[in-house]
Amino acid sequence: MAAWVRAAHGATALPVALRKLGEVFDAPVVRLCRLRHADPARPQYVVSHDATANLSEAGAPASCAAAVLGPYLGTAREGSIWPADTQEFHDLPRLQTALRARRLAATVVVPICQGARVSDYLEMHFAHPLSGPETDEIEALAAILSEAWKDRAPGILLTTVERDTRRGPAAARPDTADPLAMANPYRLSRAEYRVCLLLRQGLTRDGLQGALAISRSTLNTHLQNIYAKTGVPSQADLVHLLMRDAAGHDLRGRAAHVA
Repeated sequence: MAAWVRAAHGATALPVALRKLGEVFDAPVVRLCRLRHADPARPQYVVSHDATANLSEAGAPASCAAAVLGPYLGTAREGSIWPADTQEFHDLPRLQTALRARRLAATVVVPICQGARVSDYLEMHFAHPLSGPETDEIEALAAILSEAWKDRAPGILLTTVERDTRRGPAAARPDTADPLAMANPYRLSRAEYRVCLLLRQGLTRDGLQGALAISRSTLNTHLQNIYAKTGVPSQADLVHLLMRDAAGHDLRGRAAHVA
């Protein structure tokens, strides 16, 4: 648990923390997934520890969160646990086959941070059916895992995914293009683009309101739309994404490319 708390603050690598969680709970596969509610079948970011990769040549199984939580995907209580047996995925044969190929018999999904459009889930996969005491242990610690993650350092998941993508296939490649790139990869409106541009320049919410001459509710609407398009859960993560590529970028003339 200490490794997870340190990882949330950037003091320990997330894959290391996931491996240690796997050791604590006897789970050979532990994954941290960020899902867009509008497209839960395609995880936006995935960081994982997988001790079963040598058992199958097939790719790692997709996120199980949508299959396990169903209609409660975006509303399940943070820190709650959602267990499922592999056989319950009979209506998702590809997922079931991928889990069985790795000899995984049970899954537990823990919603650790629920957002309006994007949520983070911790998924643990087990090689054996879970006993009552094992489920109780996970339930007792799930709230701590969630609270630690909600207090995480801004951009920690994005930074980890980018680093691991450069090193190898330990994480899914993210869609992390510069929101202010000339190609307008997230299809920002002109108003949304201006908000991002001013955020990159360091303006606060009050500064944004003054510079754009808009109300707080209008600004909040722009920010929520930007979060949905870029897949970030908060203003802090959006600023991290904007500042990541800020050095050396020439912003002149980009407004012509904004939808």
